[in-house]
Amino acid sequence: ALDRKIYEASMRTLELCMHEHYEDCPWREQSLYCMDSRNQMLLGYYAFKEYEFVRSNLKLMAMDRREDGLLSICFPAGNFLTEKGLVIPSFNLHWFTQVWEYMSHSGDYAFGKEIWPKLNSVLKAFTDRIEDGCVKSFTSMTYWNFYEWQSGLDGHIGGSMTEENRTYDAPMNGFFSIALRSIAKLVQSLGNHATAKAYLEQKAALDARINDLFWDEEDAHEASE
Repeated sequence: ALDRKIYEASMRTLELCMHEHYEDCPWREQSLYCMDSRNQMLLGYYAFKEYEFVRSNLKLMAMDRREDGLLSICFPAGNFLTEKGLVIPSFNLHWFTQVWEYMSHSGDYAFGKEIWPKLNSVLKAFTDRIEDGCVKSFTSMTYWNFYEWQSGLDGHIGGSMTEENRTYDAPMNGFFSIALRSIAKLVQSLGNHATAKAYLEQKAALDARINDLFWDEEDAHEASE
């Protein structure tokens, strides 16, 4: 009985966050974000057994237009906080996984081809920032290098950095690796086998570089004791 009560409360909570799109909550912040909605969509496939609502969310994201090719902080969005609007770069990387999960659950593989121009523009925004084998952090007040509401991961607005003193973030590059895996599966499903192989090779090179830059043998040894 308790399991059933928890299940019904969870279903109701998810349903309350579905208006014209998924949202953070139906009361305070009725906004659609990539990372947050990815979890909602993934649970919704099993909870509601429907895909049209998810498709409309992902299509709305694909209709976002920015000069830098990235996705805005939420959808729809105006010039939020800055003249050029605000972007959370890492959230963009979750979008690739969201799209692939939708395609694989729904069987709507044509959707990837339909929104490919936007998928490609977002991907290019990250590949253009690869230096020394990894994606460098975004700079200027437009970008919030946020990952999660945890100390050390809640990020900083890029205006505190310049291209000369920018850093590399492990989470950013880890999410980029996951995004490359998702995009490889996506193009594979569209029959582009050679392109999928190229993305997987790029992912392997990135993973090796992440290990070189961020793995600390001493810290790992201390953590295991």
